[in-house]
Amino acid sequence: MHLEQQPRDEQIEKSLEAIIKFIVDEIESQPLTKLLRDTEDGGKTRRDELAKIVRQVVFLCTRLGTQRTNFRVERPGCLLGKGFRADSDNMEAHRLHRLGYDDTRLDGSKIGIVVHPAITAWGDNDGENYDSSRVLSKAVVWVEER
Repeated sequence: MHLEQQPRDEQIEKSLEAIIKFIVDEIESQPLTKLLRDTEDGGKTRRDELAKIVRQVVFLCTRLGTQRTNFRVERPGCLLGKGFRADSDNMEAHRLHRLGYDDTRLDGSKIGIVVHPAITAWGDNDGENYDSSRVLSKAVVWVEER
């Protein structure tokens, strides 16, 4: 590592830690946290575990931000009211429907709820082919059973 890069890396690390602290403080300031039980250590363990989770999210966000691929969370509204298909490339039924592999009994049924939207990637790491996409995570849907 070059000597001039070391202070820059330390500054980036300090900035990321400040962001993590800010996010944890924001989460802990929400009214919902009043429902959490008091702990023997005054919530220190819970705060530390929350900081670990936030640190992982921040790390993933910074990694994704350096990718040349464009990531898109597809709008759930695009699927609502449409017909479900078990062989779809971008959706799957929620596990509570208990569909087996190649089980088509819900095909054509109306999608009532999008539990998780689909995530797609457009382009490649070379910064090319933005006209083609691939599904990274299928949408999870609840279907109106017949």
